[in-house]
Amino acid sequence: MGNYRSGNKYRVAIGLETSLGSGNTHSTGGTTPTLSVRWEDLTVMPVKLELSPDRQMIDTNYKTGTSQATAYEQVQGVTDGTFTLSGKLSLDYEILLKAMFHQAPEDHKYTFEDTPPIAKSLVMMKVWDDAVIASKYKVDIAKGCAVDSLVITGRSKEAIEFTMTGRITDHEREVEQVITGSDPGLTFPDVVQFGDTVYSGYYGENTRLTEFTLTLTNVYIDDTKRYTNSMSRLRDIILRQEGELNVKGLFKQETTELNPMDDIGVDKQLWEIITIVSGTSSWVIDFHALVTAFDSADPDRDLFESNVTMKAIVNDIVENSIIIQIF
Repeated sequence: MGNYRSGNKYRVAIGLETSLGSGNTHSTGGTTPTLSVRWEDLTVMPVKLELSPDRQMIDTNYKTGTSQATAYEQVQGVTDGTFTLSGKLSLDYEILLKAMFHQAPEDHKYTFEDTPPIAKSLVMMKVWDDAVIASKYKVDIAKGCAVDSLVITGRSKEAIEFTMTGRITDHEREVEQVITGSDPGLTFPDVVQFGDTVYSGYYGENTRLTEFTLTLTNVYIDDTKRYTNSMSRLRDIILRQEGELNVKGLFKQETTELNPMDDIGVDKQLWEIITIVSGTSSWVIDFHALVTAFDSADPDRDLFESNVTMKAIVNDIVENSIIIQIF
């Protein structure tokens, strides 16, 4: 294909950075540490990565002496940008939880806590299939990636999908990046089938779902505090972490949804538990729920659905509004 790039000729590699925007995944420590990127610190995915760099433009209000646009009307401001990582979910992608929860627990139990965690950042790369010379790979790289949200969606008859979005501090294309260690190559992990999902909840058929969407969100300090006197984002401080769950299933006459206007906004100490399974591995999602909305769309000549939206909350007896445990 000459010098053209094909969307089917790269793999995604992501890992936690040693510090915001460093682009490195490993440090030897000490007073003069050696920084590097290692394959063993990266998760390789055959998924889609979209990088959208941006530059804020500041109006100068200069009098330019012409009724036509000129380059003097604006100057470059701070750097910014967004990323979107999406694809079919594999239970091998624990890095998604590490990045979203800003945790790396040894017991693989991820939780929302009363005190927000110290923010972690990612380095994300499109690794092209060019020839590798002396561990140098041709990559498009995004540094200082801060996760805004992680959405996990499952629908009947389909594989479960994920979408992770956030901000970047720096982005370069077609650069040489040294990545040390054993290259895992292009891997194809097992995807998670919605048909293997186990549900235990309070709505619809209680044990059966037709669809669910889990949305996890990090809320950071505003941009003036993230940039301060810098032309690039300097820090990410998490103010709070929020969760929302939407579940759909068949509506039953003996359901618990008969007085929806009385139930919205009332803490009934509800636990929604969704277990996504692949082989002998699983992620168990515990969601302490407060109902925020019921929806009852007309199905025409089909069956009515239960469609309930909830937010994650804590109370006097619940310490963590969301827990995701890996087994």
